[in-house]
Amino acid sequence: MTDTLLGKIHQQFFGWVEDAQRFVFISGLVVGLVYGRQYLRTPSVAAMFGPIMARV
Repeated sequence: MTDTLLGKIHQQFFGWVEDAQRFVFISGLVVGLVYGRQYLRTPSVAAMFGPIMARV
């Protein structure tokens, strides 16, 4: 077990095997930070889906 903040949240060591899990976690965190304010203005998943998919 690691003593980092992410280690306490994830409860596993972050090695090369867990790199994909870390990427998905951090990607979701960043999307929440970027589009969270927009969701609070218009609480609809459909309103967020368009701008998110435009970036893909």
